[in-house]
Amino acid sequence: MKYFAILLALLATSAYASQRVAKDYFHWGKPEFTNSKVQVEVIYVESRKELLELLIAKGGSNEKRDGESKPPKLNAFSIVRKNKATCTIYTLNPKVEYKPEFLGHEMFHCLHGRWHD
Repeated sequence: MKYFAILLALLATSAYASQRVAKDYFHWGKPEFTNSKVQVEVIYVESRKELLELLIAKGGSNEKRDGESKPPKLNAFSIVRKNKATCTIYTLNPKVEYKPEFLGHEMFHCLHGRWHD
């Protein structure tokens, strides 16, 4: 019985860990692809307004998600060119607001495409 309780605790812990939400408010999902060799350009912007304007100019949108009353706060976005193995990340200048978790989040898009819901 003791070993069963330990096994159950280990299984519950690993299931919880795989669903934990990171500091970027997402959890790891199913990657669209994996490209470990990619050229990345990072473009820093000075405001969220400028970031949103760039997102819209590049053909993106910042719409609200299901179950949310308003769009999420835009911290960064990326444009992935899988065929050319290049990626451009647009993010707030760390001198404006230091949020390295969002740069990392976008880097994962460069490496794995659409990896979360």
